[in-house]
Amino acid sequence: MSGLTILQALENSVSAYPKKEGRFCAISGANMIWDASKQPGSRVVSVTMWKDNAQLDVNKEYIITCKDWIAVGKDGFICFNEKTM
Repeated sequence: MSGLTILQALENSVSAYPKKEGRFCAISGANMIWDASKQPGSRVVSVTMWKDNAQLDVNKEYIITCKDWIAVGKDGFICFNEKTM
């Protein structure tokens, strides 16, 4: 999956804040910094990958795992629609 798709998923994860919805992702292998004062769609400030301490590259391909309900677009994760899981 592209880093861009991952970034879109993380943006969706924090898009409804401060509403108490289930869409907030628990991630491993990376550290995400986000700013609630920014508009939805531009809240993710940085994503650092733990493996090599590098920033998420929107042009790089990554392998991810996720719950099936996220993979099919529930909770607004439409960025995963039509992706190979």
